[in-house]
Amino acid sequence: MIIVKKPRNKSTIRIKLQDTLNNGIEDEASVVYLLVQLRKLLEHESQKVKDAYFTLRLFCDWALHIQMDRAGAQRILRLIDAKIEGPTVIAQDERAANDMLELVSLRIQFRKYIRRNKLNSEIASLDEQWFRFLELYAQIIADSPLVCKLKAAPSPHSPLKHIDTATIRVAKVPPRYAELFSGTYPLWIKWYGYKGKRQVFMFEGFGRRSKTA
Repeated sequence: MIIVKKPRNKSTIRIKLQDTLNNGIEDEASVVYLLVQLRKLLEHESQKVKDAYFTLRLFCDWALHIQMDRAGAQRILRLIDAKIEGPTVIAQDERAANDMLELVSLRIQFRKYIRRNKLNSEIASLDEQWFRFLELYAQIIADSPLVCKLKAAPSPHSPLKHIDTATIRVAKVPPRYAELFSGTYPLWIKWYGYKGKRQVFMFEGFGRRSKTA
């Protein structure tokens, strides 16, 4: 006799998420579990809702793969590639790109989606909890690069000209720098772009506190 397990419904997933959020995120295992449950919940949504939370979906997926080459990954790689190309975008697009790379967009979508499901949103609302989450998350994906599906080449048929992979590092800002920012930006976020094994790009951003996010 074959027993087929029924997929968990949204209410069951919400209960698991609420328990995890109420217990707090203290280690990498709890971060992965949280993102797995969020990803499952997103799978129950309409395509319109999934598209609205594409950044959140990307970062959920990224934690579960040794490398990422999905649509969301290609979008970030194109942002980095455009920055290397030069200042050809308008200011609004530049701000959107920086919000993505400084993980502001992730925080906004994370908080909005948790509240949409009437869950405890402190992890994305309280700065110290959010920065702790980012530190743990960065450790999980440290060796899992974003990868371009097509290798970088000076060709109009390639989506990227300058890079084919990218990685991210998150660390606490050294005290000597933290004092300069009066504690406003306690996290240092660094993206590295590579062409083959050669590093060709580095973007430095900061984890903004909620009043500046």
